[in-house]
Amino acid sequence: MAVIAEQGSDLNEKRKRLARLFRMVREGKMDPVVIEFKDRLARFGFTYIERFFNAFGVRIEVVNEEEPKSLQEELVQDMLSKPGSRRPEAGKMWASLFTRGTGLTRR
Repeated sequence: MAVIAEQGSDLNEKRKRLARLFRMVREGKMDPVVIEFKDRLARFGFTYIERFFNAFGVRIEVVNEEEPKSLQEELVQDMLSKPGSRRPEAGKMWASLFTRGTGLTRR
């Protein structure tokens, strides 16, 4: 068993420890690969990495499917979603965020 920890951007193409993980997978030295959250391995292209690992008989086990989001992250996600698909509670969160500490109240 090996623990490979790396801090850095998913957009950085020179992730030494990720390269080490790929090498260990190719050499059959790692199975399964256990990760805490899917996006800790890769925010983009996780499926490609999973297919690569599977081609070498290595499976990826994700302990927690989705990392909990902060209120701000949920609001941004709602803002960027399609206008017709917004969650009903998003308006309440927005009102709460923008009236907090202003003395204004929601109607």
